Amino acid sequence: MVYKATLKRGGFSGRFPRTRKILKHLTDKQKPFYTEEQARVEAKIQETSNFPKGFDPSLGLPKNVKSFEDISKDPVFINVDDYIQKTVPEPKHKKQAKTFADELRLKSLELKRQYLKESVLKEEQSLINKHLRLKKIEESIQLKDTEQKKKLLETISVDNTIAVPTIKNFFQNLGPKYAPLIKKDSSSKIQYDVEQVPMINKRTPEEEELLALKREYNDNQRVIAKKIKNFNILFDLVSSSSKFITNEKQLAERLEEVFENPTVPNPNIDSFGDAVTTNLSANFSKYENNKLMNKIDHEVFDFSGADDKIKFGKILEYLEEEKQKQQQQQQKE
Repeated sequence: MVYKATLKRGGFSGRFPRTRKILKHLTDKQKPFYTEEQARVEAKIQETSNFPKGFDPSLGLPKNVKSFEDISKDPVFINVDDYIQKTVPEPKHKKQAKTFADELRLKSLELKRQYLKESVLKEEQSLINKHLRLKKIEESIQLKDTEQKKKLLETISVDNTIAVPTIKNFFQNLGPKYAPLIKKDSSSKIQYDVEQVPMINKRTPEEEELLALKREYNDNQRVIAKKIKNFNILFDLVSSSSKFITNEKQLAERLEEVFENPTVPNPNIDSFGDAVTTNLSANFSKYENNKLMNKIDHEVFDFSGADDKIKFGKILEYLEEEKQKQQQQQQKE
């Protein structure tokens, strides 16, 4: 049975110890790479710094605060051969093994020296190879960038007849042809005739015709959208007009429906006399509702034609008749 923890670690049970650095300091062979990187960083700081050249950034600091140069320390470079000699020195006097245990101990010491030398030298070589590999990658990236910029510049072509110059260069390069057209007033501002001294190229007749067609199309689209919006508003108004209360009689009938005789049980009021949240239109029977909807469909929609269309004329006539009826009722009252 394989446990989940074992599979997480590649099939090995338990945890491996943390790896330790073989070389804690930089070596002499890494010094050129370090100086090159430090010079590049300092040059970048000088480019992005707001201080002028030669300015001492430590000026203005309190006496008890040290500058960055005083706090920072330069790295220590070690010689690998000296490091090996100090760590596992060769024995001054060769000892002869008298017993088998002494022989094993001498062999283990010799293997320790040999393995340490190999590991330190391999580590130094791997670090140097890493620096070289990173440098090679940076050079390849810079080369690709330069090639891409070169290709991009080759593809870009500027047409002098289309490019619009700046106003300053424009007036400087007008020449004697347009010199009489340019005048300076009392405020020393340049004045010129736009028709005679054009700042940009004029549109061709084909472009003017296309622009006029685009403007006409946009205007028509706005008018159509406005009409559709008004039709939708009118249709919503008609569809909900059956529930409107337009006179006192309808209001009284509605009040009687809502506040009916308390002796008769009201489904909208509970035993404590509190109003119950219900849909007031739910009391209409299904038959009456269907009958009303069929009547509206036949009156509003035209089913005789090939396409179903809304008869807005019928809607307007209905609204006008209702308005006249209300006026007559108000006059009688």
